[in-house]
Amino acid sequence: MPSSQEHPYSARSLHFWLEALRLCRGLNCIALGILYVAGAHFFEHLPLSSRLSCKAITWVIISAFAYVYNDLTDYTIDQLNRPSRPLPRGTITLRQAYWVASLLGLIALLSIVIFWRADPILPTTALIASYAYSKHVRNISAILANLWTASTTCLVLLSCQRIPPTTISLATDLFLVTVLLAREIQKDRMDRAGDIVRR
Repeated sequence: MPSSQEHPYSARSLHFWLEALRLCRGLNCIALGILYVAGAHFFEHLPLSSRLSCKAITWVIISAFAYVYNDLTDYTIDQLNRPSRPLPRGTITLRQAYWVASLLGLIALLSIVIFWRADPILPTTALIASYAYSKHVRNISAILANLWTASTTCLVLLSCQRIPPTTISLATDLFLVTVLLAREIQKDRMDRAGDIVRR
């Protein structure tokens, strides 16, 4: 039977990982992985396999890194716009978040090297673009930041399509960018008060 001292540690550990999952926007990341698998099946008729799953997981990890690093750079803004997020609430410290971001970035790089050896350009571009967005692009202009986010997310779908793309795939890509751009503009309007500090 566990001692009374083990329960608080287990509870804190579980709480930390649940908050880390919130920090990574777990459901959003999984959705991008599903988008990759669905795109590979729809455009290239690829069956679900261990390799395809690993490539999808790479996108999940890249997305998680992007969310965590963005929250780190947006810490002061989220105190106003998103006070319920883990960092503003203090349920995860900045130091812990930096460790999580560093670990996710390292795992993403290793995943690209291992599972994307033949075609590493798009996931590598997405990883670099995610860093650049939070570090530099957000500070330039809202329009550029929104276009950057929508285009970077679209790389997930592009990475499972043949070159040159078909008319259907191009139309799908354009539709996805349009939807994502509209979503980013809506988020910008909601976060306008805090973003004035940055821009």
